Amino acid sequence: MPALRRTSPWLALSLACSVSFLAQSSIAADLLTLTWDQCGAAGTPTKTFDCDDNTQTHQLYLAFSLGQALDDVVGIEAVVDIQHSAEVMPDWWRLGVGGCRQGELDANGAAPVGECADFWLGEATDHGIQGYTVGQPRGAPNQARIKVALALLPGSARSLNANDVYFAARILLGTDRTTSTGACEGCSGAACLVLNSIILRRLPGAPGGDRFIQTASSAGNLAVWQPGGGALCGTVPVRRNTWGQIKAIYR
Repeated sequence: MPALRRTSPWLALSLACSVSFLAQSSIAADLLTLTWDQCGAAGTPTKTFDCDDNTQTHQLYLAFSLGQALDDVVGIEAVVDIQHSAEVMPDWWRLGVGGCRQGELDANGAAPVGECADFWLGEATDHGIQGYTVGQPRGAPNQARIKVALALLPGSARSLNANDVYFAARILLGTDRTTSTGACEGCSGAACLVLNSIILRRLPGAPGGDRFIQTASSAGNLAVWQPGGGALCGTVPVRRNTWGQIKAIYR
């Protein structure tokens, strides 16, 4: 009978680590996509507007795909950051409470146009804008942060697969520049919008908890308003956050 060979503990550890690394690297990533006009591959990363019509509404589609299937999904929370080419955010982009264009920003989960799967199926909460703050995320006066949150009606939950690109939310950007005191200037200036993150909210107690997504897809998580105008998307990059930082973002 041949003698048994003992495996070196260091070799065993090395092999175990290699197997673990290969298993982790084979898992596909969760990915983000941001486009104008339509959802997913049918959309476009840029939007050019002549600023000559106060009645249009431009649609920005937030989407995601999963590396692994996920059950018990009941809602989403998303952060979109804006970087303007001007030194100070112009009035046209002051969309928050008390801003020149208050009321020209909204978000919803109504059925999307494009190539994304719709897991809301008409059961999303109506109004999705939870906040609009100039000066975030890095404290610059030409930056702003949009917070979006939508939830399924009570008693509903979804199982999502790892094959589809899912529609998360639609941001609606109105174009009315008129106010009681005059026009809101700055429509023609360039801006870069970055879908920084999406949290998929799940039922309490769901194994693994909520899913946090912050990696761009091959289609990209950037959308440009008035391309060619010098908006620098790299000034609002996605950053790896701790869970404490993530929770602070969505408060």
